[in-house]
Amino acid sequence: LIPDLKSYLDAETDINTELERIKVDFLNWNISNDTYFLLKYGCGIKICNLVLIQITGLNEVNTAYLAEGIFTGSEIFENKAMFLIAVNEGNEVLRHQIILRDLLTMNPLHPIDKYDDENYFTSPLYPIKEFQWITANSIELAVADIPVTTYESIQKWYKTTNPPVKRIKITVE
Repeated sequence: LIPDLKSYLDAETDINTELERIKVDFLNWNISNDTYFLLKYGCGIKICNLVLIQITGLNEVNTAYLAEGIFTGSEIFENKAMFLIAVNEGNEVLRHQIILRDLLTMNPLHPIDKYDDENYFTSPLYPIKEFQWITANSIELAVADIPVTTYESIQKWYKTTNPPVKRIKITVE
């Protein structure tokens, strides 16, 4: 069993209902002979716990907890995956965070710069409109070009026609 899911189910009183609410998305990635899935459990109205599952060509199962939020997309480059995770606030504001994983080890990857880590990786803070790999060690994000990340500032940004974004290049380990 998946450790994060087992811990969650052990704490629940209505396990059958929780099992019915589990969702699994197949991630159509062509990486060696491995198969990848995204497990979503503990889903409320707006967010789920997200776990990456890898089934290797040797039928070994590896898992990595990603985050609590809304899975909004992923990109791969060679053996590295980038996930865009959102948190919904009041149905008017989405904040995002980036999660990076090495698919060979399932270990997290981090940006070199602490500022980038705090603003785009550690927790959802800014809206992120686009995300892509540039090389195996660099990514580019198009993030909301706003002076502060208050709810009101982000709400105003979303209501703007063609909201301004800034493109940020980030080096990762």
